[in-house]
Amino acid sequence: MRLRTMMKAPDGRFRSRALAGLVLALAAWFVLGWEQVPQGRLVVRDSSWLRLTPRVLSPGWHWIPPVLLTTRSLPRDEVMEAWEVGLAGSPCLSPEGARWGGAGVLVWQVNESGLVRLVERAGERIAEKVMGPALRSAFSQALAHGALAGSHAQAEDAVRGILGPRLAADGIDLVEFTLDVSGPPAEVVRLLGKRRHNPGAAARLLLVGWDGADWNLLDPLLARGEMPHLAGLLKRGTRGRLRTVMPTLSPVVWTSIATGTLPAKHGIIDFLAVDRTTGIKIPVTSNLRKMPALWTILDKRGLDVEIVAWWATWPAEVVRGTLVTDRISYQLFGMGESLGREPEGKTWPPELFDSLQGLIVRPQDITRADVLVYAPDLPHPSELEGEDADLLAEFKTVLAATETYHRIALYLARAGTPALKAVYYEATDTAAHLFMPFMAPLRPGIHPQRAKIWGGVLEAVYRDLDRRLGELLDTVGRETSVMVVSDHGFRSGKNRPNADARIGGGRAAEWHRKYGVLAMAGPGIRPGGGTGDASVLDIAPTVLALMGLPVPETMDGRVLIQALNPAFLARYPVLVQNRRPSYSNLPVSSGPVASGADAAILERLESLGYIGPGEVDRLVQGDVSASNNRAVSLLAVGDAQAALAEIETGLAVEPRSVALLINKARALRVLGRDEEAMPVLLAVLAARPDLAPVENLLGNLYMDRGDLDAAARSFARGLELDPDSSDLLLSRGLLAERQGELEDAQADFKRASEIDPDSAEAHNNIGNIHRRQAFHARVRGDEQAATAALAAAEQAYRDGMAADREFIGSYNNLALIYQDTGRPEQAMALYKRALEQVPEQAVVHNNLGSLYFASGQLEEARREFQEAIDSDGEYASAWNNLGAVLGRLGQGSEELEAYRRAVGLDPRYADGAYNLGLALLARGQLDEAEAFLHRALGIQDDYMPALEALAELYMLEERLTDAIEVLNRAVRLNPSLATLHNHLANVWLMAGEEEKARREWELSLALNGGQSRIRRQLQEMSP
Repeated sequence: MRLRTMMKAPDGRFRSRALAGLVLALAAWFVLGWEQVPQGRLVVRDSSWLRLTPRVLSPGWHWIPPVLLTTRSLPRDEVMEAWEVGLAGSPCLSPEGARWGGAGVLVWQVNESGLVRLVERAGERIAEKVMGPALRSAFSQALAHGALAGSHAQAEDAVRGILGPRLAADGIDLVEFTLDVSGPPAEVVRLLGKRRHNPGAAARLLLVGWDGADWNLLDPLLARGEMPHLAGLLKRGTRGRLRTVMPTLSPVVWTSIATGTLPAKHGIIDFLAVDRTTGIKIPVTSNLRKMPALWTILDKRGLDVEIVAWWATWPAEVVRGTLVTDRISYQLFGMGESLGREPEGKTWPPELFDSLQGLIVRPQDITRADVLVYAPDLPHPSELEGEDADLLAEFKTVLAATETYHRIALYLARAGTPALKAVYYEATDTAAHLFMPFMAPLRPGIHPQRAKIWGGVLEAVYRDLDRRLGELLDTVGRETSVMVVSDHGFRSGKNRPNADARIGGGRAAEWHRKYGVLAMAGPGIRPGGGTGDASVLDIAPTVLALMGLPVPETMDGRVLIQALNPAFLARYPVLVQNRRPSYSNLPVSSGPVASGADAAILERLESLGYIGPGEVDRLVQGDVSASNNRAVSLLAVGDAQAALAEIETGLAVEPRSVALLINKARALRVLGRDEEAMPVLLAVLAARPDLAPVENLLGNLYMDRGDLDAAARSFARGLELDPDSSDLLLSRGLLAERQGELEDAQADFKRASEIDPDSAEAHNNIGNIHRRQAFHARVRGDEQAATAALAAAEQAYRDGMAADREFIGSYNNLALIYQDTGRPEQAMALYKRALEQVPEQAVVHNNLGSLYFASGQLEEARREFQEAIDSDGEYASAWNNLGAVLGRLGQGSEELEAYRRAVGLDPRYADGAYNLGLALLARGQLDEAEAFLHRALGIQDDYMPALEALAELYMLEERLTDAIEVLNRAVRLNPSLATLHNHLANVWLMAGEEEKARREWELSLALNGGQSRIRRQLQEMSP
């Protein structure tokens, strides 16, 4: 049976209720539609649904059906409003890129004849839809025609003349109008008349220098959210470490950053230079720079720059744009007042200097309230005395210089964003020198109360520079690429040396870490792309690449390709300028430019310890400091011979210079002249027994000559002076390893790596200990322990590679593990990776060649051995290996010559002597072959291959007694080697001693029973 659902019809009561509701709704709609038009308003009826022409309603009541019609109400009377353009929001830019803005008051009234047109255009949103766009358009049009640079009245009339007709066309009468213009400084306006709008530049760039900034200090602040502006850059960009150059002096390294060249090439090598006309030392000047800086290169390209406070820029060079030198406030030395008020080349253009006078902050202008921002627990200055009073005075100098140059940078920003804006801040470095000793963990000799006062200052300085970074970023916008860089890092935590950190302490440079910071963001930067371990030398080439400009081949740095956006590179591929460009405005001179402030600066340098007592007044026969710094630079690039020549030049002037004597000992050691280096160091210690680095160097000399007890005493004295010296711990660990005390060695290496995580040598040495432990475990048959030790060694080498990508020892040793454990492909890849980091590495080329040789790739092996020799022509192992591959290639005479070069370079080289003897033996030159085989055995008396080859030679000459003697010696050394017994049996058989021959073959079979030929030989000898 099917069921059908039936719907019940509504009854009469339901219909009545529905009808009543409809009537009420209509009534409400009718009532709500009545609107009263007041006398003081202009009301227009309109509709979004019906095609009706808008109509102006007269005052009184009107019925406006809801939903179907609507009204727009505007004021009938005059309206007065304040206005602004380009001040709080996006600025108006002149054709030259200058930032302008305006503000004032305007009075307007709706024109009834244009009311309908106005409502159709803007409704009731007159300010948003009409007034704002009209004001900005009128202001920008007047700016484009240069009308705003005249008098106030001219500017006001110009904007009113454009704005009035524009508003009238929209139905608004302009009744009154006032204007106040905010533009760039007048002298900058004049300058911009010469400035082009960056033709050909791919991107604008802001380069910010934070002296001595270190990721070890920044990262905790970033993690706590206390560096928001830097964090924002990193979020949209990338970061890396910057390796410094030697010597790590501010004028030197910041000039390398600006030029992309090493100090020996760019010529700025010290704080001071010699005035060749007077023979007196004066502060280093820009005309001593031998290579073009970024601003010089950009000027040549017709691009504008804005350089503020960069080291060694006085006297200012002629550039397209502005250059404010480091002499406005000689920040590191607090020379504000003593620099005087004369222009003296302090700015380009020269007339800019006058307008900057009001921006200069003096140390005495810094109030206690200013300092409390950084040191909230600071007592009243009257309660400070001695060192604390000095710290406060030094810090006020830092704050004054920082505020001065920051004000100038913001002041110049009003002129627009140039192709390159570079601003340098010194505060991070000097504050670190002043206050790092007070930071946690508390160091011996630091009172907790002083740590409470000063311990937080450095982090506060970092936070302040982040705020200033944000203000700079606001002036350039997201369309500008940004780079934040430092010249070196700063040692902190357990890695702080046991030396006075203050610049005046004389050992301030010991506090510098070799890695600074690099942060990059902007249109050309690949977010998260990384930079690897870049160098300060890479900044200038990368800046040029980001601007789409060619990189001069004279630069020692490289473009950081991996940090750049692939799409950007596709549009602007990196170009190299193969010819050295001519820079006619580069004022290179043989001597510095003197100024009226030199004497005051020199006295300040002496008081801070940068120069020794009496150097202010001494006429200079030679430049001692410059010689030392050139020597340091040359040692850093491996040219010890040239470094020694520089040192001798300096010592001729100042024979007792401790710095020169120490570097002389270093150079002599590199040259293998240890016996000459030893008395030099002993003389230094006699005068300065407090120098732990000298004890370290002396201990290594003792270790080189085999005097391990004397080495241990030197290292012990050094560690008494500086218990946390990672260098001394490394040296003592190497001594312990040499003495077979592997656990002690491992403990020292581990502690060194904890104190200085960036010490690749510490990680590498830990890996070496693990490798030795793996060898010993394998000898005793503990394969599990050997495997674990090798795994630990691999990790240690990887840690070394991460700590310093240019420390090739870790690459090389890890590759050797790969070779030893049957992973040749991985070994080869690692060798190649090492050579990408440091191409001219003879050891790596040599090992890679050996790997090719073992795999039968002889031509590749020959190429790598030759590369090793090209990198180091005195590398005996490479000559020896080249001889081996030449022999395999059938080039006998070249093979012999290579072996002869090897043993000539290293007379104690057993492998070279053996290979030369073997090659001579193969060519029948038996007398000479015997001599070299004996030489190999004289170097290493258990050299088994040499013993076997010598026995073979004696057998050829039928000197059987000599052959038997040599083989018996070999058997005694390695009685388990079956082949030796076979060789000896053959000689006994030749001598007619069959029984003795039988005995040797039986011993051989006992060692290796699978020798069927020997077994048959014995059967044939059976009676």
